[in-house]
Amino acid sequence: MKQTSVERIGRSQLIPSVGRTCSESDDEADAHGATVLAVVAGKVGGQTMESAQRESVVSAVEAQMRSFEAAERDLDADRALSHFAAVPDFHVYNDGRLLTYEQVAAAVRGGFPKVRSMATPFTNLRVLVLCAESALVSATLHRAVTDSAGTVTRSQGAATWLFRKIDGQWLIVYGQLDHRPETGA
Repeated sequence: MKQTSVERIGRSQLIPSVGRTCSESDDEADAHGATVLAVVAGKVGGQTMESAQRESVVSAVEAQMRSFEAAERDLDADRALSHFAAVPDFHVYNDGRLLTYEQVAAAVRGGFPKVRSMATPFTNLRVLVLCAESALVSATLHRAVTDSAGTVTRSQGAATWLFRKIDGQWLIVYGQLDHRPETGA
């Protein structure tokens, strides 16, 4: 019998192994893509996730996104970086370029002092709860950066962030950003 892509995908390919997995049982998660099926069915660790629990995750992750947005607007490098998990599996693709936590931290700490203002509102924010400890965020990004000389650069694109609940905090462990010059502005 031919396997479908859902059956061939293992848990480690779906959710980075930062701390722990969404399922308490490795056997459940590994058996023919059970994690994918659990996410699609709205289940966590073999149990259906309650609507209140799901809404709690959505609210917490949305609050983290708005906090991250405010930290960038305030050009507060430490506060912005506090939204990222400094873990070995952390990585971000920024316009196709792979960055580690250390590279992101260096870029933020080195770049913010050179900027006069930054507006990075995220619109069309969507939170997909994967389980009680993981959520995927997608959004449209509109960025206006004014450098120290007063030159404004506008870009637009898409952003995707994978949040994990680590030690009680919702932190970004993976991201993908796509910027392109804003047109028609």
